Amino acid sequence: MKCVILLCVVVLVLTCASAKKHKDNKEISIKKAYKECQKNETTHLDKQALRKYKKKQVTTLPENYGEHVLCLYKVMGIISEDGTINKDNLKKRIEKKAETEDNVDLILEECGASQSDPKQTAINLDTCLNKNKIH
Repeated sequence: MKCVILLCVVVLVLTCASAKKHKDNKEISIKKAYKECQKNETTHLDKQALRKYKKKQVTTLPENYGEHVLCLYKVMGIISEDGTINKDNLKKRIEKKAETEDNVDLILEECGASQSDPKQTAINLDTCLNKNKIH
């Protein structure tokens, strides 16, 4: 009887650990990351300013654009806390969004370069992914 109870406890613990691991590995969408970054005053991006930039009504990005995209990619797990690109997570994102499988490694090589400044890394990554229609 003790063995059966012990076995049930072990199975329960393993099931909970597996569920937590699966939850931790869940990919965070760009929409969820955006909402998270909008909550912070430093990374909050003025929607009107961004719209004007995208419509080419102005030629300069909002002043805190680098902080904002850095926040996005950190929340999504694509850029680490030290500002380097997590190529495994970036590759997964590219694989999901790329038009053909042939493009994945080319886009990863083109977009996956870390810069000395984490904000510049995030801006370059964002520009490259947009250029390759990965979002």
